[in-house]
Amino acid sequence: MRTHYLLVALLASCGGRTDVPAIDQSPAAALPSALYVADDGCAKEAAAETAATALKPGESGEEIAVVEIAYAEECTGLGGQYILAREVDGSRSFWLGNHGCNFLTPGLVGSATTFSVLRYRATAALFTIPSGVCVSFPGEPDGFSSDSRVEALAVFPTREAAKLFTEGIE
Repeated sequence: MRTHYLLVALLASCGGRTDVPAIDQSPAAALPSALYVADDGCAKEAAAETAATALKPGESGEEIAVVEIAYAEECTGLGGQYILAREVDGSRSFWLGNHGCNFLTPGLVGSATTFSVLRYRATAALFTIPSGVCVSFPGEPDGFSSDSRVEALAVFPTREAAKLFTEGIE
């Protein structure tokens, strides 16, 4: 903090600005880099500016979660892309995508994990991506399962940006 006061004093003595702008920490400052919404068993990309609306829980039983995500593609030769997700502050797993579903831009599959905010609905069923199709978090075995359906998912560069974004939609 002492360095901040010295810098302000130095700027003032040189005729510079003494007002240091605050860092914008509003939810609008944390727009996602991508937004995907469920679309008839698959997913489609949507405009990032619509993320607050797409992620806001609407119906009873809908929730949002901050998650770590990884991109995966089936190795069966029949196609199928997925965004796999694990809750940051919980134990729930999710995915968006399906067999025969191609919605990711080239280069994302196999890229490093990142963070996301997603809107989901818990169900009474347990859904499983079968083993043998190479769909898992990097370095983990096949057989990913979830008891939820993802409705929308927004990608953020950091966990902090994802958490900041949730403050504006909860």
